[in-house]
Amino acid sequence: MMAWTVHPGAVLSGLALACLIGWGVWRWSRRSEDPPGVLIVKLVLTVVLGGTGIWCGVNLFPLIGIPLAAVCGIVVGLIWGQNIGAAIARPLASLYDGGDEPPEPKPFYAIARAHWKQRRYGEAIQTIEAQLERFPDDPEGLLMLAEIRARSLEDWPGAEEAIDRLVVREDLPVPVRARALEALGDWRLDHGHDAEAARRTFQRTLDLFPGTPEAAEAAQRLAHVGTDAWRRSQGRGRVIAMVKGDERLGLRPEGTSPGAVQEPDPELETESLRQQLVEHPMDGEARERLALLYADRLGRMDWAVAEMETLLSLPNQTAKATARRLHGLADLHVRHDGNEEAARAVLGRIVTGMPGTALAMAAQSRLDHLRLEIRGRQSARTLGQA
Repeated sequence: MMAWTVHPGAVLSGLALACLIGWGVWRWSRRSEDPPGVLIVKLVLTVVLGGTGIWCGVNLFPLIGIPLAAVCGIVVGLIWGQNIGAAIARPLASLYDGGDEPPEPKPFYAIARAHWKQRRYGEAIQTIEAQLERFPDDPEGLLMLAEIRARSLEDWPGAEEAIDRLVVREDLPVPVRARALEALGDWRLDHGHDAEAARRTFQRTLDLFPGTPEAAEAAQRLAHVGTDAWRRSQGRGRVIAMVKGDERLGLRPEGTSPGAVQEPDPELETESLRQQLVEHPMDGEARERLALLYADRLGRMDWAVAEMETLLSLPNQTAKATARRLHGLADLHVRHDGNEEAARAVLGRIVTGMPGTALAMAAQSRLDHLRLEIRGRQSARTLGQA
């Protein structure tokens, strides 16, 4: 009688193959749309039908065994047809729906916003804090938490604490951290009516992010905190002085015109702007107004150009701000002295200094039509004098 011997390598190979098949079935079952119970039934039927088909094909007469094996195969195909079709279509469908990859977990603040709009501030804060437990120091959540505490509850220590948690995160970009401080300063002015606290907040931006465009913007805000020109510290809007009109406008004889509206004294306005620049030399808005005043009211184009060049030399300007101010300097040359060469040189600084950008393309387009622009200005000036 022959004795059967099994090589240990064959046993290990069989176990490895079984483990591989089991792992593949487990992975596939996790991606299948069928419930676990249905999958188990399908697997059992597949094993039974597969074994039956193999037995019929081997042990029965071919004329009977092969058709029976084919029937078993057809039934197995019907059982797994939907799954096979889904597996074939999945790569194409995943191009549109993302496939079976789970979405990246993100904080969800829609419920908190709904509570906030309904003035349920406590529930809103609890919802945000629950999200922050899952996503610690999330910038959006911290900023919303600070805004609720500042604007709705006027809890300034709590708002500052939330902003501090965001600002100290060095892994965040500087603009995100600086905007958070900027928002806190705005809330201090709009809702807290505390100009001094707003100044401290903007000064903190200057101290934390020196040499950045955000620091330059903070310096601009710092120069106007509490002034009527930018924002009143009591939260009121800008006050527009209403000039009294001519009460006899409809009774005037033909050919007469009402008296001209009295404009502010340019000397007094110039002195006020100069004093502002002495206190805040980084105040770009005041320097730009002074340049326009020199050119439009005092006729000193040389002073206006000098102020605009000083403005352009201020550090940490964004490309957009620089381009806007260069266009303003070109406007002065076009509007006052019609100096095409000087205007072209100014616009050329944008083209050469910011190549390949939309700002350079806009400047080049203006250069192409600059002569027509100057002629149009001169024609309008001639008609006005006539």
